[in-house]
Amino acid sequence: MRKNTRALAEIVARTVDLPEPVVEFGSYQVTGAPIENLRPLFGGKHYIGCDVRPGPGVDRIEDLERLTFGDRSIGTVVLLDTLEHVRNPERAVAEVHRALRPGGVVIATTVMDLFIHCRPDYWRFTPEAMKHIFGCFDASLFGWQGNAEKPHTVFAVAVKEAARGYDADFRAIEQAYRQAVRTWYWRVAQPYYALRDAFAALRHNNATGFEVVAAPADERATAHEEALAAV
Repeated sequence: MRKNTRALAEIVARTVDLPEPVVEFGSYQVTGAPIENLRPLFGGKHYIGCDVRPGPGVDRIEDLERLTFGDRSIGTVVLLDTLEHVRNPERAVAEVHRALRPGGVVIATTVMDLFIHCRPDYWRFTPEAMKHIFGCFDASLFGWQGNAEKPHTVFAVAVKEAARGYDADFRAIEQAYRQAVRTWYWRVAQPYYALRDAFAALRHNNATGFEVVAAPADERATAHEEALAAV
């Protein structure tokens, strides 16, 4: 987990009275470092950690594209750097929207300028892509961090069927986030990314890779049916 994504979750939890239960998707704590444990940020609220595999931080196994949570049964959803690992992110966000109750909040971060990591790693999201897939929510704050032409982080805080205005909350989140990342660490982050890319280009400028994949007949049939259903 990255420091800035945890900072966003902390700021939202501090700014908005988030409804329960708080459900995190992608809760598997890879290294076991304290930064990966988000539970303390939510003040003792009922918290459920979900992932596709069992392990540290996981209370419940869930497929984000096919949630077993009932309609309008979740108060808050946390999706920190998770959507890029989901094969069908639009379907996943639709499932999140279905499972959230009116007034429910989702905190989502994802990456744009970042190396392939934690396979499967399917997607990179622009700010416009985040606005598109969270377009079903009634009130949303979208943001990005890094180089304006190639941000490393893109995020959204979105509310389903908002019963009140969230403009003041969003302004407070924006101000607090700008202050949180105005540190030496984040001031040098973007030059680091630029240098990393430059050295990577020098080392692997003419690298190539190939893979031939032949899907079994049943998988081809399933993919064909899914494509037809999407039309």
